[in-house]
Amino acid sequence: RILENIELANKLGFKPIKINTVLLKGFNDGEILDFCEFAAKTNTFVRFIEFMPVGDNKWNEDKIIKKEDVLKIISSKYSFKKIEDHYNTTSTDYQLSNGGIIGLITPITNHFCKYCNKIRILANGNIRPCLLSNNEISLFDIIKKRDSKNFLKTVQKAIDMKPKNHNIINDKGGGNDTPMSSIGG
Repeated sequence: RILENIELANKLGFKPIKINTVLLKGFNDGEILDFCEFAAKTNTFVRFIEFMPVGDNKWNEDKIIKKEDVLKIISSKYSFKKIEDHYNTTSTDYQLSNGGIIGLITPITNHFCKYCNKIRILANGNIRPCLLSNNEISLFDIIKKRDSKNFLKTVQKAIDMKPKNHNIINDKGGGNDTPMSSIGG
């Protein structure tokens, strides 16, 4: 069903179709080349994400697969070229020789917080300035009242709250203890 919907999204012209996969050493690192092939065959943008301590996921630093190791695995089959994109601040993207496009998101080994330009509005009406933090501001009443002036002020407040760096590994209670499925990530 998922593959059929990816095909349908392609037919309907949705671009880009992003497929996020969290890499875990010893679990799915043997599938990296398969995902590269999948990206080319399905015209999707596959993004490999470092394993992060979010929610109750039994995080262990030893399960992280570093960017250099991912690129080494990819280079065993494909050549690739870095895509320069000044708008995408969280992913380093590459065009593969098979036509696929992949991205590497490295929040643990390569903090990109000071360049991050992302905020999230969650299904519960809250705005979260940083994925790796529990900080949220409610937009629910502002949206319900269609209060555009306060909406813009609140969004600006959330942007101003964005940290210059996260400390999620060492943070005592200030990290993200919300499951990604609840956040939309």
